[in-house]
Amino acid sequence: MAKVLVIDDDSMNQRMADFILKKGNHETRLAGSGQQGIEMMLQEKPDVLLLDIEMPDMNGFETLEKIRSTEGIQDTKVIFLTGTVDEHVKEEAARLNVAAIVEKPFKAPELLGAI
Repeated sequence: MAKVLVIDDDSMNQRMADFILKKGNHETRLAGSGQQGIEMMLQEKPDVLLLDIEMPDMNGFETLEKIRSTEGIQDTKVIFLTGTVDEHVKEEAARLNVAAIVEKPFKAPELLGAI
């Protein structure tokens, strides 16, 4: 069982991830923005972060850059959630040491397998 933080501005995606993760016996926390997610990470110290790329204010790349430069959470396993997997996403994922990319709409086996 892992403690998983989901950062996604879409409440439907949050609920779907929460449902799948709980069925997989994982503990979940939900955040609706990058800033809220970083604050929660500092308090909760999750094992895994599911991070949406397309978010207003601070996108997933910017959020992860802040996480990677913040002591205590910089080594957290991160899985990108995205509707578009292109070369730019793959390059940024490699640069930011992302463990996996899960394409939306995600399915339970794919999401649980990435964790």
